[in-house]
Amino acid sequence: MTHLPGFTSIALLLAVGTAAADGLVLKKDVELSGSTAAGKAGPMFVSADRIESTAPNVIEASGRVEARQAGNNFFADWLRYDTTLSQVQARGQVRMEQPTLLVEGDSLRLNINDYSGELTQPVYQLTDQPGRGNAERIDFIDKYRYTLKDATYTTCSADNDDWFLKVKNLDLDKTRNVGTARNATLRFLGVPILYTPWMDFPLNNARKTGMLAPTFGTTERSGLDILAPYYLNLAPNYDATLYPRLLSKRGVQLGGEFRYLLDKVRGENRLEYLPDDNEADRSRWSLALKNEYRLNASTLAGMNFNRVSDNDYFRDLSNLISSTSISSLNREAWLTTQHANWNAELRAQTFQTLQDSSAPTAIVEPYARLPHARLGMTHTLDNGLEFKLETEATRFAHATRTEGTRVLAYPTVRLPLTNSFGFLTPQIGWHSSYYALDDSAARQNIKRNLPIFSLDSGVTFDRPVRFAGNDYEQTLEPRAYYVFAPYRDQEAIPVFDSAQLD
Repeated sequence: MTHLPGFTSIALLLAVGTAAADGLVLKKDVELSGSTAAGKAGPMFVSADRIESTAPNVIEASGRVEARQAGNNFFADWLRYDTTLSQVQARGQVRMEQPTLLVEGDSLRLNINDYSGELTQPVYQLTDQPGRGNAERIDFIDKYRYTLKDATYTTCSADNDDWFLKVKNLDLDKTRNVGTARNATLRFLGVPILYTPWMDFPLNNARKTGMLAPTFGTTERSGLDILAPYYLNLAPNYDATLYPRLLSKRGVQLGGEFRYLLDKVRGENRLEYLPDDNEADRSRWSLALKNEYRLNASTLAGMNFNRVSDNDYFRDLSNLISSTSISSLNREAWLTTQHANWNAELRAQTFQTLQDSSAPTAIVEPYARLPHARLGMTHTLDNGLEFKLETEATRFAHATRTEGTRVLAYPTVRLPLTNSFGFLTPQIGWHSSYYALDDSAARQNIKRNLPIFSLDSGVTFDRPVRFAGNDYEQTLEPRAYYVFAPYRDQEAIPVFDSAQLD
């Protein structure tokens, strides 16, 4: 074995022979790698059972090899380092650790100047974000770009490969945080469910413009159903999704959703349109608008508008079972304000009722509230006594039923009593209501006053218990709640607030 003068570019050679390496422990602290000149590999630190020089500027290490260089850690059964070429070769249980990548494989070749090279049979893990898999080979383009052949990719946790991509060629670009797959198959529990000749996807949680996973299905009403959504990342605070949909029996439906989030305004708006439905012989559409505007720190205004072209829209075109039974669509605008001791609300609300032609009876349309006003106030004394007042006034409108105005007032007084083992809260209130009904009602003016008393109580029992060698706290919290309200005849009062459930 000879001393090689060319090794002056290496900061430290931990062993030159077998005996010299015994008992040495490699410290893999990246901070000890030292600073390097631009374009230079920097010093390498090596530990192994045996290290020898086989040629000028070349060393070979074998047996429990560990090496560190400029933030890279290498582990292998055998390693060769050529300082002239700045090239590392390794074989046997190869493991390479980089700041953003952890990879294991059979055989490694890497230029540590430009980080180009390859590793066979790699099993890889992105360390700064979810992403892992395996491949036949990984080609290192540079420090942050890799190409994998016959690879898999998943963001599922370790030992959970329920969802994964099987890819012929996979490019991972950490500079742009984008993965590009060619000839890719999406598999679930090993079963292929989607093939695409090309796709790209973000490697982090950032949004990205591109195709979303399409959906396929078939129904008796619409035939083959294919939905191909396309996501548009327009800006950090607003985006859009276009979702053309092919229905083999009906035609092509176009849909779009736009979402935005500004300093004081936010909203979600969706429109669907099916021109000349082949089954229904008419064009069909759906509109859903939801927008909010914050006037100041305590005041919020908003609107929620939903409408469809016909009664059977959801039954014919929705692919969600929960949507096929929708019988009414909400349309409302509101203004609310919230303060320390009081709050108020002003609202106007109507509905679109969707009748079912196959049902034995017609669906009764809910009452519209045109308008609805509410005011609430609270006040607590130093002794814990709490005063509360809830008031509201509503005009109820309906095309076929009794209409009218209702005014409610409900003042209450309560005294919460608490200690370490329980609580007791008595409350007394006076619920007063006044109805002014239209001429179709038997009685146009109705008053109702109800004194209401309630008593809420509870206790807490706890004890330490030991089970299966572990200490626990067992807690039992029984509670009793009593309410008294006297009987009042309400036959003459219309039912304004309830309607049939969907």
